[in-house]
Amino acid sequence: MRKDNRKLLEKSISVSYIKFLMNNQICILFFCFTFLANCANPFSTRTPEEPDLSSTQPTSFNLQNDPNTLLAKIQQTYEFKDSESYKNCFASPDVAPGFLFIPDQNEISRLSNWTLEDEGRYFINLVNKFDVTLDFDPTKAVPQPVPGTTDTMLLEFDYTITATAIGNQPERYQGRSIMHLLKTSQEIWFIYRWIDLQQVNVSDSTWSTLKANFRISS
Repeated sequence: MRKDNRKLLEKSISVSYIKFLMNNQICILFFCFTFLANCANPFSTRTPEEPDLSSTQPTSFNLQNDPNTLLAKIQQTYEFKDSESYKNCFASPDVAPGFLFIPDQNEISRLSNWTLEDEGRYFINLVNKFDVTLDFDPTKAVPQPVPGTTDTMLLEFDYTITATAIGNQPERYQGRSIMHLLKTSQEIWFIYRWIDLQQVNVSDSTWSTLKANFRISS
């Protein structure tokens, strides 16, 4: 009789243990299923984020605080197609003596009575149709002080301008420019006089040619 009771007791314990294990396994499986259901599939294809167009670097106004970087600012305005910053590089009528552009002799007739407004309109028309790069040697394009003054400098440099439109061959313009720079009381440098020259045996198309090609009559 005692043997039978012992066997019944052992059988009861075994059944209870098995039930315990099964219940634990069910709980573990339920927990795993819930966890996985709330997780992103690590093997799924990730939807790419839209580019942040607002992060495009603007042209730096600080480049006008130093005469050595004013030309670099003009270079950036072409890169970013920034017409406002381009126009701000030149002396406005309220900054004496204003702005004067003297083209190379082959383009004088097409650029007569050139004004600051013409400068701005030419730039807009150009960059709306072309991607433009301005290249120069920064080691040679170094402003030199004008003797007897503390607020004017002379910047003389050779340049190559490349204008590219989709489906067309690049257009190149080369020459030599002399820019007269003026510093205001706010420590900002402006171009107030610009002389453009053709280089002998280099190219007939200069910066003046580019301006004349994209001039828009008011």
